[in-house]
Amino acid sequence: FNGNKEKSALWFLQTRSCIKVNEHIYDIDEKKIIFVLSLMTEKTAASWAKVMYNRAYTTTIVTPATANTAAVMGIVGFRTWDAFTAEYKLAFSPVDQKGGSMLRLSTWKQ
Repeated sequence: FNGNKEKSALWFLQTRSCIKVNEHIYDIDEKKIIFVLSLMTEKTAASWAKVMYNRAYTTTIVTPATANTAAVMGIVGFRTWDAFTAEYKLAFSPVDQKGGSMLRLSTWKQ
């Protein structure tokens, strides 16, 4: 995938279908996210994937100490599948998704 916003919705549906068929492999959020990112190999998609990898592997968070626990510092990781999906849609959905779809439908011929 190269980040083409006109093809992003279909590409993501196809990718999610592949994940669904292979649920025994992609059984946790992190595996799903890494699989999707591994397919983002060109242009803006590759740049976006690099940002996601870097954030997951280098961004640290600190959980403050409480009366019963010490402060904990750890790596953010890949977060959740739902959060990743929302970020993907925000990054790659066409600006005027409804208008673009209507324009394409109006040019179809039978």
